Amino acid sequence: MQNERVTSSNVSCCTEVVVIGNGPSGISLSLLLSGHLPYFTGQHSNEILAKRLLENSDTSLLHQDLEYLSNGLEGRSHNPLSVLFDTLNHPDADFGKPSPSALIWKKDDLKGIPHLVLGSTEIGGSWAGLQGSKVLTLSHQEWLELPIYGYKQWEDGRPDGNLDELERGKSIRSFKRTKTSRIGDYYKDYVKELQLEDNFLSNATVTSVKLVQPQVTPDMPSLADCCGEWCDTPIAGSLFDLEEEYFMALEKTKTDDCCDSGVCSPDILSRNASSGVLSSSPDESSLKWQVDGEFKREDGTVMEFSVKSRYLVLASGVTGNPNRLGVPGEELEFVKHTFDDVDKFLAGLSDPSLPVLVVGAGLSAADMITFALSRGLNVLHAFYQDPRDPGLVFSKMTPTLYPEYHRIYSLMKEEIVSSNYRPFSRCTVQEFTEEGLCLLKNQLSGETSSVRISGAVVMIGSVANLSFLSEGIPHLGYEPDKPVSSKENPIEVDPFTFESSKMEGLFAMGPLVGDNFVRFVLGGAVGIVKEIHRQQEKFGLND
Repeated sequence: MQNERVTSSNVSCCTEVVVIGNGPSGISLSLLLSGHLPYFTGQHSNEILAKRLLENSDTSLLHQDLEYLSNGLEGRSHNPLSVLFDTLNHPDADFGKPSPSALIWKKDDLKGIPHLVLGSTEIGGSWAGLQGSKVLTLSHQEWLELPIYGYKQWEDGRPDGNLDELERGKSIRSFKRTKTSRIGDYYKDYVKELQLEDNFLSNATVTSVKLVQPQVTPDMPSLADCCGEWCDTPIAGSLFDLEEEYFMALEKTKTDDCCDSGVCSPDILSRNASSGVLSSSPDESSLKWQVDGEFKREDGTVMEFSVKSRYLVLASGVTGNPNRLGVPGEELEFVKHTFDDVDKFLAGLSDPSLPVLVVGAGLSAADMITFALSRGLNVLHAFYQDPRDPGLVFSKMTPTLYPEYHRIYSLMKEEIVSSNYRPFSRCTVQEFTEEGLCLLKNQLSGETSSVRISGAVVMIGSVANLSFLSEGIPHLGYEPDKPVSSKENPIEVDPFTFESSKMEGLFAMGPLVGDNFVRFVLGGAVGIVKEIHRQQEKFGLND
């Protein structure tokens, strides 16, 4: 049954901040935008950092000099705020010491900023698509948790209300790995536990982002109404229920005095949204961004939406566009480029007696090999690197902590042998044929060999999918002639505000700015919210 596209009941509304991406980055940002503020507990093993923090221990870190606090710190991120807040949230993490967080969180509703988080998946981003996966996380489970409601706290099922303020956010650190599917469940429950879900619209695909005002200026009007004077009639219920009854009620609140025509909806969220009352929106003339798209409702129908906002945050990660080999036959049905529906793919192989080809020498390729071998399939593994290249990620992973990756690495180097696995090192794919053949070329000898396969999975990385950005928005990466990617060409941002160096009012965080690990995304969220607060205070937008 085809989805019914609803065009007569489109959703149009205004808010302060639109966040594109509902994974750990978007969730962390929503936490701070909802008025949760970080404070220093008073204790940290880094004496210099602790001394600096104690100078203003009663002040939220959101209102301190973060450049001063982060000066001299070193870590695995090139973004200084990411290092600072990783150091505070995971003290001594790289030394293997199970230390509690040095952050305590307090809620201040007056510091909340109306926002909407859009995601093309269920809450959790790419983690949401790992339901049922038995693959273990690369990071320790503690490094994947978010503030206040820790992973172990969630896993143990302890109700958040039983914890006092100082205990909130402090989980016992065990430095264990867990199943990727469990982390996806944790993120979804986290949003409910912290009562953030009214800020999220899931299964929403953004199709267009465009400018509706050239630049943010000091003479922007303060918060007013979206279309003249908005009706004072309060509307009960959450906008994000997105039920037909809500929109019918919304239509009833409109009068000729309120709106003449066009977009006229109350603010998606306001400081009293938790009580079910929606209040006024920013003046539409002060809004800079228009985000259009469509979302799928629970009944299968599709509804279009259009949201205008003063600020835009890109937090969508870099898994949108898998890299291609660029060889003939790569678009054939038996050649895949993602881990999506891998069970269905492997179960549907035309001839399971034939091997599966996996291309790539990274962790995703290793996961795919492990998955296929666990199904009793034969695997051919093609990669262009020397298996003993110290640049391979496996060479940096300890066998005791990552035994499954160590096994794949040993197979690649042929230190161990398996009848179900055959490596083709220093080889590149030349062509796939309709007959199920793959041509491989050895880069050392120049010889070409042909292998018959049942299917192929190409795992050679990905770049960000920012195709929804309109032509009026400049290329955001450091190198304008290359697509945005986490390692090669991240989005260029100010290191302390995470605002784009090329476009005011646009921010980016997470993998889009090079922070690939969840443990580092908190710094970006703090930097963004701090800067939005600064601009609102400067321009009088928070009156």
